[in-house]
Amino acid sequence: MLPRPLRFVWGNLSVSEIKRFGLLALALMLTLGPYWMLRVVREAIFIDLVGVRLQPWGKIASVLFIVPLVLFYSKLIDFVKKEKLFYVIYSAYVSLFLAIAFFTQFPPGLTLPFIPGKLFGWVSYVIIESFGALAPALFWSFVASYTTTASAKRGYGMILSITQIGTISGTLFIANFSERLGLPFIIVIATMFIAMVPLVIRKFLTVNNIPTTEFLRTNKPKTGFLEGLRLLVKQPYLLGIFIITTGYEITGTFLEFQMNILGHKYYPTREMFAAFYGRYGFYTNMLAFLFALMGTSFFLRKFGLRICLLLFPAATGVIILSARFFPVLPVIFVSMIILKGLSYSLNNPSKEILYIPTSRDAKFKAKGWIDIFGQRSVKASGSGINAFFRNLAPPVTIAYATPILLSFVSVWLIIARLVGVKHHKLIKEKDIID
Repeated sequence: MLPRPLRFVWGNLSVSEIKRFGLLALALMLTLGPYWMLRVVREAIFIDLVGVRLQPWGKIASVLFIVPLVLFYSKLIDFVKKEKLFYVIYSAYVSLFLAIAFFTQFPPGLTLPFIPGKLFGWVSYVIIESFGALAPALFWSFVASYTTTASAKRGYGMILSITQIGTISGTLFIANFSERLGLPFIIVIATMFIAMVPLVIRKFLTVNNIPTTEFLRTNKPKTGFLEGLRLLVKQPYLLGIFIITTGYEITGTFLEFQMNILGHKYYPTREMFAAFYGRYGFYTNMLAFLFALMGTSFFLRKFGLRICLLLFPAATGVIILSARFFPVLPVIFVSMIILKGLSYSLNNPSKEILYIPTSRDAKFKAKGWIDIFGQRSVKASGSGINAFFRNLAPPVTIAYATPILLSFVSVWLIIARLVGVKHHKLIKEKDIID
């Protein structure tokens, strides 16, 4: 039994739920904590070897890399059990990250006439970016396969609270030690933690004798690697999840680039910028931790999923206006902390619950297209805005982009309301999106 304060914020979790969500939280903590370390390294390496003004093109290049990756992932689902996907995917990335750590000591000087900067800066950027897309998508698909909506409203807050301890530790570590230890050593440390995730998943399956959720159908024939895309186009509900999932990315990508432009003026070396970006990550994840601890489960249980789906786009609109009227580094820095912190602790658990009344193909294949390809495509759209205005000062760029961003937030609010209503109907009628 949980202590009374935790029962208040998370709900009355049973002993089996505590075991289940505790191990899942550990797996996600060992994924996202090290990923935040790698993310900081990614930004520092790219800016050092390619240039801060070309960062939007790094996100666009990531989309081109992710297209074949999501096709491979969709096909892999048909041949590999969902728990074994962790062994295959995490082993591949551990090998890639160790290679990046080795070459970061002596960045290869290879350049190509049609690609600015050193090629290693681009390669390391897209590899780390793809892990940040693929690993969380796989994790949440796995969780949705073993969770009901009522249990998720209690347990997702627990998962996020424990996860944020890892992200806070990772970003605090890199903020304080990146200049002292060097980036290669930090990459190795992050990789060691990531390598532990498949072991935690195996422990989860051993300790918890969990039946599949009543919504899950496992007797369907194998489908092609475009099945997820077909479902996404066919089902308005899944298209709505796509909007809710990616709605934040345009604003977040746009404002983060403006923050990097302003921040690079004050922190010009890659170690100094890594420390600055580490502090940004620390405060972001600290906010996400506090809200996940005190607010995620409470908001979901008190106000319901439909209201929670609307709160985040409304907050995003306020943040856009704040940056528009106060386009300076402290305001944008704080705005990005709030935006990303609420994305992790409020929007992410809300949209993950939406997948519970869906089929296996929707949970893994359609979600793969949304989280891996869709999110990066929308990020590329935000980067396209940055690339178009890249030669303008941030205050001017933000002024021009504000009407575009607010228009998208308006559409996002409408879609969030419609999807929330549909989810309520699916749960009430015990139906699924197939």
